[in-house]
Order: sequence, then structure tokens, then C-alpha cells
Amino acid sequence: MPTYKLTYFPGRGRAELARILFNYTDTPFEDIRVKGEEWKQLKESGKPPFGLLPILEVDDGTVISSSAAIASYIADVTGLTADTPLDRARSVMVIDVFGDIFNPMVPKYFTEKDPAKKAELSKEFVEKTLPPWVDKLEAVLKQNSGGDKWFVGSKLTVLDISFFNFFDFMGTLLSKDINELLPKDKVPKMAALWAKVKALPKIAAYLEKRPPPPHKHSTALRQRVLNGCCVYVYGKMPTYKLTYFPTRGRAELARILFNYTDTPFEDIRVTGEEWKQLKASGKPPFGLLPILEVDDGTVISSSAAIASYIADVTGLLADTPLDRARSAMVTDVLGDIINAFIPKYFSQQDPEKKAEVGKEFVEETLPLWLDKLEAVLKQNSGGDKWFVGSKLTIIDISFFNFFDSVGTLLSKDINEMLPKDKVPKMAALFAKVKALPNIAAYLEKRPPPP
Repeated sequence: MPTYKLTYFPGRGRAELARILFNYTDTPFEDIRVKGEEWKQLKESGKPPFGLLPILEVDDGTVISSSAAIASYIADVTGLTADTPLDRARSVMVIDVFGDIFNPMVPKYFTEKDPAKKAELSKEFVEKTLPPWVDKLEAVLKQNSGGDKWFVGSKLTVLDISFFNFFDFMGTLLSKDINELLPKDKVPKMAALWAKVKALPKIAAYLEKRPPPPHKHSTALRQRVLNGCCVYVYGKMPTYKLTYFPTRGRAELARILFNYTDTPFEDIRVTGEEWKQLKASGKPPFGLLPILEVDDGTVISSSAAIASYIADVTGLLADTPLDRARSAMVTDVLGDIINAFIPKYFSQQDPEKKAEVGKEFVEETLPLWLDKLEAVLKQNSGGDKWFVGSKLTIIDISFFNFFDSVGTLLSKDINEMLPKDKVPKMAALFAKVKALPNIAAYLEKRPPPP
């Protein structure tokens, strides 16, 4: 068993899921909590790959950043991942939804200084924003054994503990009882599952001994939350239907993965009334696209979950828990980059101001991340092969799709975003992935963007 050092601030926040997982699995770890000058020195040392916490250090010298990547790694090495590709995809789908719920609310909540307005935001979230999501989550839970066991499969997995931690954190943050967030008369299965996870002896023991949260309105807490090639076929190949809008967007990574792995799929693109009818049908679990339908009737939502599933069933996942965690870490960072930019870009109606937003992103925001990504790439074979391991994996194709999509959106040449004189390894990797025969053939034939 390796030795682990988990480093975060003196609060629960983005490290708490990892702490719960370690305690539930009886995995020894050093719980390091830094503040002030300690954090400044740690950040300046360059140890956090992207200048963010939490980080997890493994005794072979590997440092994993991103709470999602850390939790994924712990689950991987302790047997808390789901047993099948479909159940693993459904896990990613639900965890992705927690982010969709959480991410729009938290920055707004923590940047509000007026206590009365802060209370209004909390009330609006609990009474208006959250209920539609919990109804959909309840329906997803019921798809597995009627909702009487776990979210997926027949055993407790990282998803169930993530679900518990999410609502535990939100209740603490907003000073709300769990019955206000998960009312038993409306979502009885989730309310029961939350209580069941909380009562697990090792989790209950950890909850009893953990430090209380810092004052919820403290500046420190506010800062922490805001910054913070072979193809294998498992039995008979299922048939797939991928549904999205008539554009590339959030479905393009799935399309590239399907084409690269020679996996047949139906590429359904809906518009206007078709989407209205599809949404009204309830088929998209969370009322969002893309969705992937598998021939056993399973519907997977969330672009991340879909891509993860395709990679899982086609042999494009990394081979080791550490490499899978490093893949998740980079994927998470690509999400951080794009999620901070896209809303600002698309909400801008004035073409000139929109162009300014794009220029600022390419010239100021992106370069701050590129050096860090280049350094991470170089940690694997000097950056001359792939992001992780010795074979092409999903992270290499995700990396390619990210920069290809942003370049198309902003009408920028790839050399403007990945300049060869500054990030030569990433520039070379982008070109290598683009030139792979199946990917090159797909890029040649795909419809132009609207």
C-alpha cells in the first residue's frame, strides 16, 4: 500500500470527499492543512501542478491535482469504482450533475457580501433551483433496484459517497437541515440512501471526529471554494445512438472517439420542435443534451460520462490507477479553463466586445495554463509520447478536441493557441493526434460548424 499525503486548506471543501473515502476504506493518509504563508510557499514551489489545492502526493513522487481526479484514484485503488462500463458511466453522469448544480450557485453565493442578499440566494437555491434536479436524481436512483440499494450496481461505490458528501456540504454551507434539501415526502429514496451512507460505521466515526467547518462567511473559505490504441470489445458490441444539436459542441468528443475506434453509432442531430418533443418525453435524464442510448435501454447523459463510457468499452482508458487519475486531473483542468470563459463569451451580444473577450482569452488567460499543461505532459517520457502511459488514451483525444473546438469557436489557428516556441510538446501532440488515420478521415468528412 502506498503512502499518501492529502494537502488542502483548514476547511472541508474540495478535499472532504477524499478524506471520507480514505476513512471509509481504512486507508492511512496524512491530512495536511495549510494556510497563509504555508500555502504561499507551497504554491511558489510548483508542487501543485496547476497552482491549486487539493493535491494528493503518492510515495513514488506523483502529485495528483483536482478533487475529482483524487477521488477517482482513491476509488480505483480501494475497489470503490462500479463494476461495469455502463455503471461507471452512470456514476460519472451523476457526479457531473452535482457539478452542474453546484458550480453556478457557489461563486454567486460567496461573492455576495450583503447577509440579507446571501440569505435570499440560499432560499432561492433550496426552493427553486434544487427541486427540479433532485426529482431527476431520484428517478435515476430508482432505475437501479427501485432505488432501494445504491445508485449503481449491487455495492456501495464512490458515487454513493459523493452523493452523501455533496448534500452534506450544501447543508453545512447554507445552514439547512438535510430534510430541507432532500425532503422525505418528495425524494424518499435519496433521503433513505443519504441516511444509509451517513450511518455506515466508518463514515459515522469519521463524521464524529472531524473538525467543525470554519465560519461559513469567512474570506478564507470563500477563496478556497472559488480557487480551488487497441480496441477491445466486451462481448457483443452494443448499438449506440448519440443525440445532440446540429453542431459540434459537447458531443464532438464522443463522435471523435466513436470514429477513432471504428465503433458504429447513429449520429442524431435534433433542432427546434424535435428537441422540444424529446425533452418533453423525459428521455434525457436531466433535460440536457448530449445523451447516448445503449441498446439495453440505458440512457447516459453528460458529455463527460459519455466519453468516459466510450473509452471504457473500447480500451482507451489508461492502464493504471495513477495514470487514470492523471487523466482525470488534466480533463478537470480543461474544464476549468473553458467553463470560466464560455459563459462570458456567449453572453456578450456586441460582436466587437465578443472579439475582445476572445482576444483576452487567447492572449492572457490561456497562456497561464499552457505552461502548466506542458509541464504535466513532460512528466511522461519527456512529453514525446502521450499525456500518460505508453499508449494513446482518452486524455490525448480530449486534449486535441479541446483545442480544436476552441480554435474553431474563436477562428484562431492552432499555432496561436499552442505556439511551438513556447509549448513544443503539446503542439507536437496535437498534430500527432490530428494525423491519426481514423481521426484525420473523420475530420475530413464531418459537417462544418454552423
